[in-house]
Amino acid sequence: MRAMQFILFVMLMKRYRRGIRGRHYLTRPSIPLVCHSAATILLEERDDRSFVNRMGVDVRLFDDLHEMLIQRFPDLCGRGGGRPKLLSTRMQLALTLQFLRSRNDQSAFCQIFGASPFTVSNTLSQVLPSLLRVLAREPDARIQYPDHDEMGELADLVSANHPDIPYGIFGFIDGLVLPILNNGDPVIQNAYYNGYKGTTTITNIAVFAPDGTIIYASINHPGNYHDSRAAGAIYRLVNDVDFTPDPYKLLGDSAFPSVTQKIITLKKRNQFSADPNIREDEKEMQSLLSSARQTVEWGMRVIQGTFQRLHVPLKSWDTRYNYVVIRLCLHLCNIRTRRMGMFNQILTVFSQHIDN
Repeated sequence: MRAMQFILFVMLMKRYRRGIRGRHYLTRPSIPLVCHSAATILLEERDDRSFVNRMGVDVRLFDDLHEMLIQRFPDLCGRGGGRPKLLSTRMQLALTLQFLRSRNDQSAFCQIFGASPFTVSNTLSQVLPSLLRVLAREPDARIQYPDHDEMGELADLVSANHPDIPYGIFGFIDGLVLPILNNGDPVIQNAYYNGYKGTTTITNIAVFAPDGTIIYASINHPGNYHDSRAAGAIYRLVNDVDFTPDPYKLLGDSAFPSVTQKIITLKKRNQFSADPNIREDEKEMQSLLSSARQTVEWGMRVIQGTFQRLHVPLKSWDTRYNYVVIRLCLHLCNIRTRRMGMFNQILTVFSQHIDN
């Protein structure tokens, strides 16, 4: 009996070894030491252009983020009396920012930072939510719907740059579709399948102000949600006179049905008047509104151009991870705009009308 069990065990082990024979992974001798890593050189040189290129922030903002992070989460320093962490807090922050900034896989970060796959994975799982908590409480990174006075200031900016469109537009709304991996559960797969895109996606809504900041975001909706469905909360905000009094309104495209006059939408071809004179006026106004709505396209470009991680399919089995990554990118966009200035096309265009 024991002989048969031994033979069975040997057969199973041979099958297991054949299964893993083709696997390839980094081993510790192939990974440089942390002190000799590319990330260490980058942090020691403290060059603004290099920091922006690799992490999306300049040296000053990196230092500010690091200070905020260690004040709120001192345990990241490894002061618990146990084994010290391989990566310093500055390296941990740099890893997190480079992760969001690039499409690299885990093995690339191992060689850039001189850390094992476990260290890279563990660092990201700790620092990503920690950094989000820090930025959610930071005024310069806030995503906050404006009050009445702020709406007036924002509407004046839009009116100064686009004087021929209706007054009162203080923001630009649009949907942001992000890819997500397929899921083996048919119910989840169906929820995230976007028929228009022909693949699984996540639906998000963002509202940009003319100062380049994001003033509202509704994120992490299943891909089968239409933009108008994901924007249910913003519809309630703009329709409530306590939050959005007249004449203030948003500008969007035809994906947002004109169920409210508080969201001006671009018309489709079959929606123009049959009267030739009226139709020409409507087409002229359409052209002016379309030019103004280009603002939101610049904003979406800032998000996806700065944070390439959003181009990598997210995890269909981990909605919390998806929320953290998307929300963190939005907060980082705001703090970059408020502290780094002209790294935002919206701010560049409207800056001539902003009082410094």
